[in-house]
Amino acid sequence: MTDPYQELIQVAYYYYKLNLTQQNIAEKLGISRQKVNRLIQKAIQEKIVEIKINGYENFDIDQEYMIEKKFNLQKAIVVKDNLDEKPIGIAASNYLNQIISGISSKQNKCDIGISWGNSLNNMTSNYIVDECINSEISVVQLCGGINTSKTAIKPEEITNVLAMTIGGQSYNLYAPAKMENRELVKLLKKESYYRNILERYKSIDVSVVGIGNLNEEGTLVKYNYLNQETYEELSELGVVGDVCFRMFDEQGKLVESDYNDLIMGITFENYMNIPFRIGIAYGKEKVKAIVGALRGRVINILVTDHETAKEVLNYT
Repeated sequence: MTDPYQELIQVAYYYYKLNLTQQNIAEKLGISRQKVNRLIQKAIQEKIVEIKINGYENFDIDQEYMIEKKFNLQKAIVVKDNLDEKPIGIAASNYLNQIISGISSKQNKCDIGISWGNSLNNMTSNYIVDECINSEISVVQLCGGINTSKTAIKPEEITNVLAMTIGGQSYNLYAPAKMENRELVKLLKKESYYRNILERYKSIDVSVVGIGNLNEEGTLVKYNYLNQETYEELSELGVVGDVCFRMFDEQGKLVESDYNDLIMGITFENYMNIPFRIGIAYGKEKVKAIVGALRGRVINILVTDHETAKEVLNYT
């Protein structure tokens, strides 16, 4: 009579160490394939076999799955330990590498759109380069420049650093993100250089953006891209956040206002046509904007941290 415990060990050894199929094991031991399957499951339950996924401890896979399911998201990446913000930048760069590799294998090129801000600087400054990527890469600046002494977060700087890091060609938008004269915006868009950049927006494969939050402590207010009057007007219209200076509400819908006519950069329509839209955002102050972006699929890939993910899942 076969010792049941010995049989468990034997099946586990054949399956996990020798990589035999369940059918091979069934034939070898003279039992049914269904029994082999049950024994494999029992070996795990009784801890004869313990499965360890290397790297699992760095990510909250449960939260990732719940966010993906709740918001019908293509992918969520939730970093557990983001104390110095480096892990989230590395995680974002690794996932971007995967997307570039997948796109490049199909069309031998990849066009990347990039915005600006602290989260994007975090990614570019901690970027892990994939040496396997050797196709034609372009990095296109999605919004105009901002007036800040913090050079590292400027869109043109982030565009150039990313292009240099991954060996691509950068395409800058040499204009302020927000103009004061809508007629000047129209004139600039007719210039050949800007027409070429705006045309490139129509063929971008993947975008990487930060998510702005609309409040008095937010970046747009801090850098005077929204005066008090405009801030109050947008708040009354229901704006909760922005991507590339395009304002959206709690449902992720574009909020129409005169402010849109003053922006140099990708239109909301062209942005939403980008197949892969990665958003990197974290912090409790960003939760409402992140939820709006997820609801409206302003982003279809989220990179965040454990605490922010918890707030997003609990947000009603």
